[in-house]
Amino acid sequence: MEPLPGQAHLSCWFGTSSLGTRPSPPPTICPLQEYGLLRKGTVLLADNVIVPGAPDFLAHVRGSSRFECTHFSSYLERARAVDGLEKAVYMGPGSPEQP
Repeated sequence: MEPLPGQAHLSCWFGTSSLGTRPSPPPTICPLQEYGLLRKGTVLLADNVIVPGAPDFLAHVRGSSRFECTHFSSYLERARAVDGLEKAVYMGPGSPEQP
């Protein structure tokens, strides 16, 4: 698929149900990297990273220096449970990997 004129990057949304009734989805980020769909500056936003949780996604982006991560705490819509969103900005393929 050809990018739209002036398109700087691909934005992706990773989410799960707001009630935490489904397990974490499989990590989708690796195929995005393998097919070259991530460009420097691409923003990945993952919702519900605490409940039900997205441990594979968090481990991948937080464990790589190719991503600059920011966590935003939030609350579940119908509960008093703490949840969160994770923003991961792709820094590019030339970014050094962490040992």
